Amino acid sequence: MGSFGKFSKIGSTNMIDEKNRKVALVTGASGGIGREIAEILLVKGYDLLLVARSLDKLEAIQAEFKTIASARDVAVLQADLSQSGAPKMIFDFTNENNISVDILVNNAGVGMSGAIDEYSEEVLLKMILLNTFSLTALCKYFAPQMKARRSGNILNIASLAGYQPVPYLAAYSASKSYVLNFSDAIAMELEEYGVSVSCYSPGHTDTEFWDRAEISKDNKFYGQKTRVSPKDVAQGAVIKMFKGKLSSIYGFKNNVMAFGSGISPFRKLNARIAKKLVSK
Repeated sequence: MGSFGKFSKIGSTNMIDEKNRKVALVTGASGGIGREIAEILLVKGYDLLLVARSLDKLEAIQAEFKTIASARDVAVLQADLSQSGAPKMIFDFTNENNISVDILVNNAGVGMSGAIDEYSEEVLLKMILLNTFSLTALCKYFAPQMKARRSGNILNIASLAGYQPVPYLAAYSASKSYVLNFSDAIAMELEEYGVSVSCYSPGHTDTEFWDRAEISKDNKFYGQKTRVSPKDVAQGAVIKMFKGKLSSIYGFKNNVMAFGSGISPFRKLNARIAKKLVSK
């Protein structure tokens, strides 16, 4: 059983120190889809390294998870992935504590609604760093270990918004398009080494994303009534990951929408529809 300790630089953490145990690293694990993915992997027998900004939320989940699977180690690590140095800090922490990551789940992300000229440079930079750079850097850091072992899984969480331009969510939807293309590309690079890369795109999920993006719960298209459970999305994501599926979308309706967005005549029409829906 791994012993528990402290990592004073970025918060308290449990150490995972047994060589023969499987470890999943999950970012954005303090709630929503990330938290649900973490619980599914915990029940499947994985030790966890949970990463998020809120140490209080992480430690509450840590305590809860220990009641679910007391034989598993659950480590928590406070880090802000909108800061460029965070991915390297996380990687260094795993090396310093001999934690070998078998599954990397890049779930952390953020979105803000509004016209592009309304964003401050600081907000734009943080969104781009979190949604694209940190995900890319974590893949870069952990891929060599997986290649050397000739095994491993990377699960990147994108979005249905990544399949089409979304006015008033322009930077967010573009960042998720990046995640889709990046994931597909590195999947080809890593497949010969036995490393599987999957990209999963949720649609409207009932998480804190909407509050942060300042989209009303009463919005006819994106509102509360249209949102699905993060647990259901997480289950779909994990199933697709273990099946080695490259790019997958949650839900039949979302798949139809994504397909339509890929057909050139409908792309502009869909963007106009999205513009009206987001702005309401």
